[in-house]
Amino acid sequence: WKGTNMQNIVEMGGSHYIRKTSDASEANIGRWMPPHPSGKEPTYSPVYERHRLPFDVFLVATKDIKKGEEVIRPENLWS
Repeated sequence: WKGTNMQNIVEMGGSHYIRKTSDASEANIGRWMPPHPSGKEPTYSPVYERHRLPFDVFLVATKDIKKGEEVIRPENLWS
């Protein structure tokens, strides 16, 4: 791994208890940075390089979540 910027991110806290769904249309939260339109990350991008960690770990609402509504995340959120 010499010369690489490998990091392991361990899920800790409340997001571990958020219900998961295999139906993406049912989820109401997602990653801060949506997938790149090409389906994969660019070979090099200053924006991705500068903000990679927050893009990987922060969650945002992907649709309005009403008071009392359950927060649901996609099953494959971090894969």
